[in-house]
Amino acid sequence: MPHSYVGLKLNSPAVLAPMSGVSTLPFRLLCKELGAGLTYTEFASAIAIARNLENKASNNKVFDRVSTVKEEHPCGVQLFAPTEKDLGMAIEYVEKDFDLVDINFGCPSPKITGGGCGAYLLKNPDKLIELIKTAVSISTKPITCKLRMGWDKPVLHEFVSRIEKVGVQGMAIHGRTAIQGYSGNADWEYIKKIRGMVGIPVIGNGDVHSAHEVNERINNDYCDLVMVGRSAWNNPGIFSEIMGKPLRSKEELLKRYFSLCKKHPVTDLSDVKAQVSGLFSGMVGAKKVRVEMMQAKDFETVQLTAMEAVSNV
Repeated sequence: MPHSYVGLKLNSPAVLAPMSGVSTLPFRLLCKELGAGLTYTEFASAIAIARNLENKASNNKVFDRVSTVKEEHPCGVQLFAPTEKDLGMAIEYVEKDFDLVDINFGCPSPKITGGGCGAYLLKNPDKLIELIKTAVSISTKPITCKLRMGWDKPVLHEFVSRIEKVGVQGMAIHGRTAIQGYSGNADWEYIKKIRGMVGIPVIGNGDVHSAHEVNERINNDYCDLVMVGRSAWNNPGIFSEIMGKPLRSKEELLKRYFSLCKKHPVTDLSDVKAQVSGLFSGMVGAKKVRVEMMQAKDFETVQLTAMEAVSNV
C-alpha cells in the first residue's frame, strides 16, 4: 500500500524519529535499507549553523548532523531555534539537500528548553507561530513541525488550527507533555483528537513497539503515519517487520552499521558507542559489553568488541 507525506511518496508508513546522538547518517541509512519510509536528521541548532557559516570548521559536528546522501531520500532535516533570523539563515543553508524542513517544538531536554527552544515554545504559541511563518516564507521545501501535547498539560488543541493556517504542511505529535518527558504512557487518543482538527497529515509518536501497533494506529485513524523512536534505536529491524521483509540477525545489523560508519565518517565515537549500546538491548551479557565499549579509545576497538560479543550469543 503506497503512503505519502507532504507530497513525498513513501514505501512504508513507518518513520524514523529524529533522536539526538542516534539518528546519525549511518543509522538512518541502515533504517532506510530495512524499510523506514521517511527519516529525519537528529535535531540541529539553527544558531550553530547560522553563526558558523563563514567558518564551518569551528563547529564541524552541527554540519555533520545536517549531511545526507542520495540513498537516504526521502528525508527531512530538523532544526531548533529561538529566533526567526537564525532559523531563516539555517534553512537557506540546509534546505537544498533535503525534501522537507522540520522545526522541533517537542524536545523536553532542559539543555534545549533552557535556551528557549524545543518544547519550551509550547508555552508561547505566538512565538512558535512566528517562527513557523518565517520558515514558510523563506523555504522552498515543505515546512513541518514536531510537537508535544503541551508543556505541563495538553493545550495543543487550543492553537493547532493557527499552526495549520500559517502554512505548515504536516506535523508529528508525541503524545506526552514536555514535563512528562518519556515517563507514563503516550496519549494516542489526544493524537487522534488533533488529527481530527486539521486538514494536514499527522504523524503519531510515542510507545510504538511492533508492526502490529503501527498498523493498528493507522487502521483506526489515529494518524496518517507512525514515528518510531526508542524501539528503532534498540531494534532497527522493526522496520523490516513493518514491511513484512525477512529479519536480519543482530550480527548482520551490526556489521552493516559499522560498514556504513566507515563509508560515511560523520559520526562521533561517542555516538557510535551509544548507538551500538542500543543494539545490544535485551542481549545476555549486554552490560559487560557496554562497559568494554565505553572504555574503547577508537572505532576499531568498538567494532571488534561488539562483533566478538554478538558472534558468541
